[in-house]
Amino acid sequence: RALRPGGRLAIVDFHKKPLPLGPPPEHKMAREEVVAELAEAGWHLAGESDLLPYQYLLIFTPPAERK
Repeated sequence: RALRPGGRLAIVDFHKKPLPLGPPPEHKMAREEVVAELAEAGWHLAGESDLLPYQYLLIFTPPAERK
């Protein structure tokens, strides 16, 4: 309800592995886990970027409107 029509959800998180910065791996979520949990809730992966060296960026579209 809070998302504007046509809006998207962006998630940026550290890769779940030891890195020179950021939280320890046990405090991170793997990309695949994020995608699976949002897919279970009806969200669709619309895009992603590997531009960031230590993080992943995922863009999701919301579940289809139900009538």
